Amino acid sequence: MKKLLTILTGFTITLAPVSQIVSCKITENNTYSKSSDIEKFWLYKSQNTVVFSESSDDETDKNYINNEIKKLISFNFKNQEEVNDELDINLDNEVNGEKLDDKIEFEFYSTANEKTIIGDTSKLKEYLVKEFGIDDILTTKSLYFKYKLKVETESKFNSTFLEIKFTNKPKMKENVFKDKALLTESKINTYFFNDLQAIIKEKGGTFNKSLLDNKNKAEIVFFIKGILDSIKDINDKKVEISNSIEWVKNTNKHTANARPMEWSSLTPEETLYELILNSNEITEPQKSFIDFTDKIYKEKKFANSDFATWLGLTGKTFVVG
Repeated sequence: MKKLLTILTGFTITLAPVSQIVSCKITENNTYSKSSDIEKFWLYKSQNTVVFSESSDDETDKNYINNEIKKLISFNFKNQEEVNDELDINLDNEVNGEKLDDKIEFEFYSTANEKTIIGDTSKLKEYLVKEFGIDDILTTKSLYFKYKLKVETESKFNSTFLEIKFTNKPKMKENVFKDKALLTESKINTYFFNDLQAIIKEKGGTFNKSLLDNKNKAEIVFFIKGILDSIKDINDKKVEISNSIEWVKNTNKHTANARPMEWSSLTPEETLYELILNSNEITEPQKSFIDFTDKIYKEKKFANSDFATWLGLTGKTFVVG
């Protein structure tokens, strides 16, 4: 018996505390079915920023802000088309100054406190104009909101304060860099062009519309990033462009059949790629980007390009080096 006890004392049993036991987390089903799901899945995909810029039309600006928040809400769910219909999201965002009959109402607060109420979207615009001021300083403000759907069964706003951010850093669009460039020449680092350059060489030495294909998306987007970085570099990092939520083709092979289009959070370069890919007229960026990229490939330099003008950089010279 004594010998057996001696043997047993040679074994050590270690018990892990409960706090160290890792449990398997089951992924929540982020399918929208009722209005309380908006609160439940807010920030499900970690995106809550609306780009704000003062316009001369209060009603248009109000509709724009509401629409951007509705995009963020839909972005969090699997069944986005149903949410688009439920909230009456205007996909092309062209309100034409018309007063829309919103199906959802928002109330805004400066902090997560009932006493710090800003008010509805019209009051929010007034607040943001004062907060951002007239100085051209790019910044982001954190606020909070509550919501309720405009149906007979919902007479009160939801109970939880949901954080939302507003920024005056612009989204990628035509003339986005207007009056921002300080120098006349931008140098694109060769590093950003090497991969696309190899594709152009392999395909015959000319960049044309046939190369604007999703098969080459990664290389084109990387080149566009180089263009945008070159513009930021000459401005001492003063030019910043925001990410944006856009309605684009779903490229995820696991979900594309069920949801061929979806809301996605795009970087500035990804947004510009989508603008280029989906434009067909000469006044839009597609043709000018094709001409720009082809000349950059052949001559490593392009001055006064239509593409630079589209960006708001009239008279700008781009070089690769």
